[in-house]
Amino acid sequence: QGVLSGPPLALGGVPVSGELAGRGRLQLAMVGYHAPVTLELPSTLAELVPSVEVDYAWYAENACGPAESTFFPWGCAKRRVIVLTSAERYRDISNSTEEGVVEAAYGRWYAGDEWLQRSDVIFCLEIRNCYFLSLVTGKPVILFFGLPVLLQDEGQTEYGVQAVFRWITHLAAGSVFQLPPHHLGGAGHRGPEQRGGREQPGNPGVGRVVLMTETPMLTEMVRYHTGLALPSVRPLALYTRATWTGQSGEVLAVCGRSRLKVSLTCPHVLRAFAAERGEAGRYRLILPSGTGHMVSGRTFSELADFAAVVLIPWNIELTTFYELYTIGTPTLLPTPAWCARLWAKYPTAYGNHPYMHARADPSQPTVHPFSPYPSFHRMTTDFPSMLYWTHYSDFYRYPGAGSFASVPELFAMLERLDPPAVSREMQRWNRRAVVDVTAFWVLALDKLLKQ
Repeated sequence: QGVLSGPPLALGGVPVSGELAGRGRLQLAMVGYHAPVTLELPSTLAELVPSVEVDYAWYAENACGPAESTFFPWGCAKRRVIVLTSAERYRDISNSTEEGVVEAAYGRWYAGDEWLQRSDVIFCLEIRNCYFLSLVTGKPVILFFGLPVLLQDEGQTEYGVQAVFRWITHLAAGSVFQLPPHHLGGAGHRGPEQRGGREQPGNPGVGRVVLMTETPMLTEMVRYHTGLALPSVRPLALYTRATWTGQSGEVLAVCGRSRLKVSLTCPHVLRAFAAERGEAGRYRLILPSGTGHMVSGRTFSELADFAAVVLIPWNIELTTFYELYTIGTPTLLPTPAWCARLWAKYPTAYGNHPYMHARADPSQPTVHPFSPYPSFHRMTTDFPSMLYWTHYSDFYRYPGAGSFASVPELFAMLERLDPPAVSREMQRWNRRAVVDVTAFWVLALDKLLKQ
């Protein structure tokens, strides 16, 4: 309800029927390194479907420290966090023997973990976790894919790449939703005559599966590699539990992460322009200082008090954007042509992976003219790719999010900005998303839990 102003649209009455209603209580195992995305499902159910009691454990690579506990109090303080050790689970896979070692490690984890054994559904961010946990547990699994490079972990060897495509085939075979035709073949293939939303019975021996991504960009990235079109489901970020007030009368500039050059340049450029402008502006611009992460130093409630946020993105599918949008804080971003020159940091970092651009079936035509992994090292030739993929970002698809082509235009926009009107427009879009996304989760869980 924190995302809404006024009555909560009777969200406590979201229709719940079938298996989900019959249980009344749901135990989830959340496996993933990224706190906000991992908390998406339990926070949505807890906030919007109170008729179902949700209990969960978050299996993380690191324990919640002071910063995480402040920034994500919903997940870190409310429920337990189980820290996983890498052991054999994350070793490189270059042959079938090594893959067997990894599978055995997952089997030992499951055999020794009572919470995992009692869980009704396992929720994962990474393909490897989802595949092996589905294999060794036989439990329903959800893959809410959130990695900006599909083959970033397994792209070192040809065997590892083919293994990923095989894992996706296995998971697609158990999909409870109709999936469009794709290049993977095998039991996961869905022909044109099978479209239309009817439930899939799944493949005997394959647990029930929901495959999805958190952004349109990630959906198209998976489609580039496999031809498989997964649904994209917006993060509602209800764990923020904050609503925009704008009462500080200040504008926060978020200049990315400390390890990026843009993070060092951005504050100096904005500060210099603000100094030239003097005190004539409507809003005081709050600029980042130091070398820490420029977002996690503030709570969601503090972000809600700013009149607006200027977000200089370090990727084109940022959870930070969805969090600000859920809160209703007016957000201004660079135009696509500018953003295109900023976001390719991540694929550039993985540019030495020999199989990063691999496709499951190169003989099949791809719907995209470019690989989703342009590189800063090839700026002249790769800029068309950077610009092409930028247009799949929700930055430029959500109403109310503003864009500026230059620093002078940014300051001019701030003078004309009507924050309350922009926030209301964002909240109208939020209300639509709340209804649609919650209905999807309820339907997906009902299908997963059917015997």
